[in-house]
Parts: sequence; structure tokens; C-alpha cells
Amino acid sequence: MKGRSFFVCLAVAAISACASSSHLESTATVSKEGYFADPGDFWGVNFKTGQPASGKALLEAVAGPRDQEALENDLALLKRMPPDVPLRVLGFTDSEECSGLSCSELSLRRAQALQDWLLNHGVSKSRLSAPKGLGSARPISSNETEDGRAQNRRAYISYEDVP
Repeated sequence: MKGRSFFVCLAVAAISACASSSHLESTATVSKEGYFADPGDFWGVNFKTGQPASGKALLEAVAGPRDQEALENDLALLKRMPPDVPLRVLGFTDSEECSGLSCSELSLRRAQALQDWLLNHGVSKSRLSAPKGLGSARPISSNETEDGRAQNRRAYISYEDVP
């Protein structure tokens, strides 16, 4: 396994050396395992309250223009990564937009919407485990303010195989 990590590190270093100075290519860092750090390199997207509704397209449900840039960033990173790195899309809610089972369902719709967008833009299905919705269980900001809740309404790509 150490040999594989060395070659992954070497590949990442070579890619980094050839990268331009654009923001999309300068945000990735290498972890001790030789992969990009999680989730600092994948930006993920934020959603409008209660979105996406069933059957609604991702771009209609995301919070704003920054999310389109985030999608492009994440897609570019995926294209540069070794194809055997296991990935999973995770979705989350804030603590006020839903409760109980409805939070699990909404967070899963968010993860599924992001995963569907990635698949529609050329990412191989074999690279992605089934998407997972984690409800409001892992906030990254306070749910006491609208800004904090807006940050918690998110989905992103993760390297971790979340149980």
C-alpha cells in the first residue's frame, strides 16, 4: 500500500507542477494518504430552503451563482484525480427547514441531485458510492442565524466511506 501511496503522491505532485495559476487548480492540497484533503478541496453546493423538490433540477435548487463555480471546481478536481479513489456524495439540512424523517429525505435528495449532475457531466458511476443524506446531524455553522442555516443546507463530495 505504501508503494501505491507513493505513486499517487507522485502523480498529484506532477499534476500540481503542471497546473496553471487559476483558482480551480490552486485550491487542492495533498493529505498524508496521497489524495486531496477532504472536504477543503471540494467546495460543494448550498441549497435554497427546502430544495430540491422532488424532480427539480440541481441548478434550480442551489442557493446562488457561487454554486455554479463550485460545480465546475469539483468537476475539474474529479477529472484530475486517480479514477480508483472511492467517493461518496453527502447531503445535509439545517435544523429548522425539516424534522425527523423529512430531514433524512431532503438531505438525500440534495446528495442525489449533486450526484446526478456529476454523472450527467461525465463522471463515471463506478467512481461514486450511493449518495447519503445525513439530515441536520453534522452542522458546519450555527443554526441560530439564517447565514449559519444557509451554510448547513449543503451537499459535497467526500472521500470518506460514511456508514
